[in-house]
Amino acid sequence: MTDPARWSVVLVSPQTAGNVGAAARAMANFGFSRLRVVDARCDLGIDGPAGHLAVAYGKPVVERCREFATLDEALADVRYSIAMTMQESVDRPCEFSGFVPAPLLADVGPATECALVFGREDRGMTNEECSRCTARWSIPTSPEAPSLNLAQSVAIALAGIVQAGGGGESAAERDFATQGEVDALLRHVGQVLEAAEYERGVPLDQHMRLLRRTALRARLDRSEVHLFRGVCRRLLNAILGFERRP
Repeated sequence: MTDPARWSVVLVSPQTAGNVGAAARAMANFGFSRLRVVDARCDLGIDGPAGHLAVAYGKPVVERCREFATLDEALADVRYSIAMTMQESVDRPCEFSGFVPAPLLADVGPATECALVFGREDRGMTNEECSRCTARWSIPTSPEAPSLNLAQSVAIALAGIVQAGGGGESAAERDFATQGEVDALLRHVGQVLEAAEYERGVPLDQHMRLLRRTALRARLDRSEVHLFRGVCRRLLNAILGFERRP
């Protein structure tokens, strides 16, 4: 069974306070209370439109909202994140399209810290922002009117999460790395590739986007992250000519 206490809703650069309030109301409707806002472009004060549109039961969600400067900071302690996206491309593969994302949650244990990430009202999330998330989910809409209001998207997605129920039992036995820990590993990998002058005709940041997508899809646990970081340390020392410690 889904535990709303393990889920955060992340809004990236929301532009309209009323949308934030309406999203908070939708969260309260389905029992979710953890709202995170990245780079807010509107007033999140409880006495303004955010509090008004949240109505009585959504106001506590707005009051306890946590603000972050970047998406990486908002997801640092999260172990599984889903980007809500309307578009799909080679750079933005979509793992699921539908209303009940049970396939996305099959390997998510009941104690896993999770997040649903929503983009801007006018242009959604960038490819780079989508790549920071473990998976991508699109809600089927009419081709003639494909764009959903932010709060509508939040409501539909949370209803789907509740309907999908809990994740797989086997996933609960693994100590998955947080996205902050995976980010630290990828920075370490980037240092190794930069020291080795590994570009092969393509800018290094393109290689890193692919490696990030691969690492997040692999759902690394903490012991695996520590192992790979140890490998990176040895490789970096060898490339830079450092003496190996006894």
